[in-house]
Amino acid sequence: MSKTPILTANGLGVDFWVDGEWVMAAHDISYEVRPGEVLAIVGESGSGKSQSSMALLGLLPPNGRATGSVTLAGEETIGATPERLRQIRGKDIAVIFQEPMTAMNPVYTIGFQITEALKVHYPSLTRAKAKARALELLGLVDLPDPAKAFDSYPHQLSGGQRQRAMIAQSISCDPKVLIADEPTTALDVTVQAEILDLLRSLNDKLGTGIILITHDMGVVADMADHVIVMKSGRVVETGTAAQIYRSPKEPYTQELLAAVPHLGTGAATGNIANPHTGETPVLSMRGVDIVYPKQGRVAAFRAAEDIDLEIFPGEVVGLVGESGSGKTTIGRAVVGLLKVSKGEITVAGQNMVGVSPKDLQAVRRNIGIVFQDPGSSLNPRWPIGQSIAEPLVLAGQSKDEIEARIISLLELVELPRTYRNRYPHELSGGQRQRVGIARALALSPKILVADEPTSALDVSVQARFLALLTEIQKEQRFAILFISHDLAVVDLLSDRIAVMNHGKIVEQGSTDQILRNPQHPYTQRLIAAVPVPDPEEQRKRRRSRTT
Repeated sequence: MSKTPILTANGLGVDFWVDGEWVMAAHDISYEVRPGEVLAIVGESGSGKSQSSMALLGLLPPNGRATGSVTLAGEETIGATPERLRQIRGKDIAVIFQEPMTAMNPVYTIGFQITEALKVHYPSLTRAKAKARALELLGLVDLPDPAKAFDSYPHQLSGGQRQRAMIAQSISCDPKVLIADEPTTALDVTVQAEILDLLRSLNDKLGTGIILITHDMGVVADMADHVIVMKSGRVVETGTAAQIYRSPKEPYTQELLAAVPHLGTGAATGNIANPHTGETPVLSMRGVDIVYPKQGRVAAFRAAEDIDLEIFPGEVVGLVGESGSGKTTIGRAVVGLLKVSKGEITVAGQNMVGVSPKDLQAVRRNIGIVFQDPGSSLNPRWPIGQSIAEPLVLAGQSKDEIEARIISLLELVELPRTYRNRYPHELSGGQRQRVGIARALALSPKILVADEPTSALDVSVQARFLALLTEIQKEQRFAILFISHDLAVVDLLSDRIAVMNHGKIVEQGSTDQILRNPQHPYTQRLIAAVPVPDPEEQRKRRRSRTT
């Protein structure tokens, strides 16, 4: 491996012109990236990690500017002409974005988008050679059928396959540096493990330097050689991955690592699968099948089959599995948004099969929902007080009752009562998710359905959210169906776990049983794929996976 840096940032800064003045987004960032090395830049949202990396490519918005120095193979790029930056992008520095569905053009095939990138940088390349190279790249990233993927549109591929296709496009011109911006955040643990293995393999084969931008400390432990920790636009600590994890010097780094949920550190729950004998469950599912009906050319699809599940008062049951396993389908059926094709669902004593609209409205007062993305689940035109009040208004409560309840709910989720007049865009992600909890608890439900409520949150915000949810749940003793693919979070929160695969529950039991002594091969594979925030332990797990 060459010791000569391929990319050097020296005193890099990013500012934005806002309301007549320059506002600092990143300041005095310095680092080096060598061929074949992985540099991880970590920090919470707003720390400046993505903006400083986009400055390397000249991809700041019109009101942004980059200062300092960035040299790529000895060439200064800060202040380079737009034409030169276009030549550099893709060929010398490429980017893997967080969400390939929005980064790729939905109206063009995967093959067209890869060959287009090739022809931009190699105009003399024939169409046939460009296609051959694209197929070679799709094979290199381990897509099962490169020819089929070449002719597919982005929406026809799964999340993991789209991410592989984007990686193929990113490496098409053999870039010297690859910027991976949260490349695995939206992926399931098994797909995430495959993508990380792929990046590591490409890193070894091509000798590309990788800048990994993430807030997932497990991914950092799995991939990084060196780590930069950022906060509020500044670098607070740098070092090798081993140094950062074993002996972090700065309080912020210590707090960041302490907030990371670690699989295996959840409270012991014993080995009793159901300690609630004699109690009436809040949710009972018996032999449930759920079928999505035929729509146009899309055939009918059985999304859940023979589901047996119970949740008791004061209990948290984690529902885990990969995307497409049927987790969200179960959640939607519980709240009456999907009809049951077979079997029986009872929620708070009400049979949901064939329920009348009047009875459904009544039973929904006993159900709260917290969605994955609070930004899109809150009305952007309503102040948050109005969003919290909506269930109360629909329930016919008086104005005075509603006013008092809004204040008590804001206090419950530890938000100032003055926030009732703020709009969603004026709140952080963690604060918006607290509003989501307040709204879900407005009618004092007996069961809360939480669908991936922490996947979009930074680790420290996630830790505070989970602590708050646990405290409220213990106080009010409502049941929670916690839908997630993050097993470390489920370990912290759940009393019992049900594991779904291809529409079936393949294993369920206490948290200890499922996570410490899994019996089903799928559960074992799911647990083995979880990256842990410890470089040495992660190396051992990776070796055991490949042997």
